[in-house]
Amino acid sequence: LPVEDGQTLDEAEAAQHVARAKEAEAEAERFRAGAEAEADRWTGAESTGALGPDGMPPANTTILTKPPQDDGDSLADLEGREAVVVKVGANDSLRKLLVRAGADNWQARGMIEAARKIFPPSRLQEGQEMRITLVPSLTKKNRKEPARFSIFSSGHEHLVSVARNAAGEFVASKSHAIEKDIANAALGYSDKASKTSSVYASVYYAGLLQHIPKETIMKIMKIHAFETDFRRRLRPGDAVEFFFDMREDPSPDAPPGELLYTAITTGGETYRFYRFRTPDGEIDYYDENGNNSKKFLMRRPVRGENVRLTSGFGMRYHPLLNEKRMHSGVDWATAPGTPILAAGTGVIEKAGRKGQYGNYVRIRHPNGYHTAYAHMLRFKKGIKAGAKVRQGEVIGYVGTTGLSSGPHLHYEVLINKRRVDPLSMQVPRERQLTGRVLAEFHKERVHIDDLRHSAPVMTASK
Repeated sequence: LPVEDGQTLDEAEAAQHVARAKEAEAEAERFRAGAEAEADRWTGAESTGALGPDGMPPANTTILTKPPQDDGDSLADLEGREAVVVKVGANDSLRKLLVRAGADNWQARGMIEAARKIFPPSRLQEGQEMRITLVPSLTKKNRKEPARFSIFSSGHEHLVSVARNAAGEFVASKSHAIEKDIANAALGYSDKASKTSSVYASVYYAGLLQHIPKETIMKIMKIHAFETDFRRRLRPGDAVEFFFDMREDPSPDAPPGELLYTAITTGGETYRFYRFRTPDGEIDYYDENGNNSKKFLMRRPVRGENVRLTSGFGMRYHPLLNEKRMHSGVDWATAPGTPILAAGTGVIEKAGRKGQYGNYVRIRHPNGYHTAYAHMLRFKKGIKAGAKVRQGEVIGYVGTTGLSSGPHLHYEVLINKRRVDPLSMQVPRERQLTGRVLAEFHKERVHIDDLRHSAPVMTASK
C-alpha cells in the first residue's frame, strides 16, 4: 500500500490477503473454456407462449416469453442485480457503508471521489437514506458488490447518485430517476420474478426446440460473435432467423441441410449473414455488403459468460497509486483463470514478465497493428516469442499479476506504435469481397432472399 495514505496491514490482514491470492490461483486451475454449461441447463425445457387457432405454435416457430421493457439502463441487463436501502447511522461513513455492501477499498475510494464535488463525505448525516444497486462480483465467488448508489435526505430529497458509465468509470449526478428495482426494494418487493434469460441461452434453447444440432447452433453463435453481445438479457423485439437448404432425406425428423442464412436482432439492431463460396473454394458468411462475419481484431478478447468492462481508455484516477494517470487500454474484469484469446492472427513478439504489467503478451499483426495483454495468471503452453497464433486461439488466462487491483485483463491496441482506444477504433474486416466475386455474391444473396420469401412447402410426410 502507498505509505502516504496512512494505512497499514497487521500480520493477520496480510495473511488473509495471501490466503485469498492462493485461493484465487487454485480456483484458476478449474476454469471453464466456454459457456456450454449455461446452455445445458436449457436442454429438455419446454416452450410456452402464444398458440395458433389449432392450439399449436406456427410451423417452424418457437415462442419465448416476452420480458418486461427496461428503461435503457446499462445495469438493467445484468442478471442477479439487487437493490438495497440502508439508513445512515450515527457512526457511519460513506466508505464504511460501501465496504459493508461488498465494495473493495479501491472501489469505495473511486465512488467517493466521483461524488466529492457534488456530495463531500462530510455531508453524510444520520437519518439519511442510501440506496445501493448490487451486482454479482466477477472476481469473488458468491459475492456481490455495489455498482451504483444514491443518497437521499431524511425528507427523501435526492442529493447525489454515483454509477459506472459505459467506459467503466464512476461518475456522479445531481439528477435521479428511481429505478423500478430500487423503488421495489424500498417497498420490500422482490424482483426475482423479473429475471429473464440471456440472449445466448435463448438462442441456444430456440435452436434445440427446432431440432437443430448443437454443433450448428454453436456455428451460428460464432458467425454472430463479433456483432452480438450474447450476455445481454432477452428484450422485447429480439429475434433469430435460421434458413437451411433441404437434404435429400425429406423426413420430418431429418436434420437440416446447409445453413444458407442467419439473422439475429437484439437491442433494435439486426445483423444478417449469407453463405457464399468464393472461387478459391472457401466457404464463409458475409453481410449484405460482402464483408465476412469476422473482424480483423476483437474488441473483447476474453472467453466467458461474466465479463465486464471496469475501466475505459483515457485519463483516470488510479485505484492503487492514488493519482490521475493515462490508462492506455481497457480493463475486462472476470473470474481468475478465464481464457484470454488472441484478438487477431499474428506472431507473438513478447511473452513474459514486464514490470507493472505482470505476465504480459504482445502480438504483431499485419499493417502495423499490435495487441497487448497484461496481468495474466499464466500463459498457455507453447505461447512464446516467435510463435504464430490465429484469431480466437487461447494464449493465457486472466489473473492479477503486476500492479493490479483484482483479476482482470488489461488489453491494449497499438497502430504504428501509437496506443488507441480498442472500443472506438474502426477495425477492418478480415475479408471483403470485390469486383466480379462481389457481383457473384450479390446474385447468390438475391437467390437466397427469394427462397426465404417464397411460400412454405410442406413435404408429403409432414
